[in-house]
Amino acid sequence: MSASYFLQTLALSGVLGFIGLNWLQSHDVVTSYLSSSEANLCRVVLGLVAYLQYLGYSAVITLAFSEMPMIAQTIVSVLITVLGTMGVTVAYGAWRKHHDQNPAGYNTMTAREQAFTQDPGAWTRLDIFDFQGHKVASGYLANFDKAGNLSGDVNLRPLLPKDPIHDTEQSVESAGQYKDLYIDANSALKYYITSVLIEEQKVG
Repeated sequence: MSASYFLQTLALSGVLGFIGLNWLQSHDVVTSYLSSSEANLCRVVLGLVAYLQYLGYSAVITLAFSEMPMIAQTIVSVLITVLGTMGVTVAYGAWRKHHDQNPAGYNTMTAREQAFTQDPGAWTRLDIFDFQGHKVASGYLANFDKAGNLSGDVNLRPLLPKDPIHDTEQSVESAGQYKDLYIDANSALKYYITSVLIEEQKVG
């Protein structure tokens, strides 16, 4: 293997490792609160998968299409590797979402991420109270800070006119519709989380 060929494969695996981790984090498969060492480990693992795929695809293409110019062989190998690596990443993401327990621990979602992950075809309603029971806000989750160095703020869309109003925790609890209660000890806030199907919001 030539030095340039080796450098090409290393560069390719590094890029795909970085992209793969970003995809997993953006699709709520891997937590966004990874430390630098844990994130680098994930990138290395994903990069190694890409590297091995590239070596395999390149060898097969070289043998099967020996008459093809070397630059064409390289381009085809790279394209197949990109597709293959992303396919493996997506497949792992689908598998991971069906297996909540992870013995390795480094890609377990945090309680905050798990609580605020929106169900497909639904909006996430938040009714927020402080530890003294005073109402802070209600609305539909638009966005929230995932990164560990951010404040943990949330962005809410206003409730619809037909939506029930809960001014007390007792009102939320008696309605019996919330699916989760997330407690933010740092901010001394309690989030009552209700998943509302989008189709339900069109009725009435």
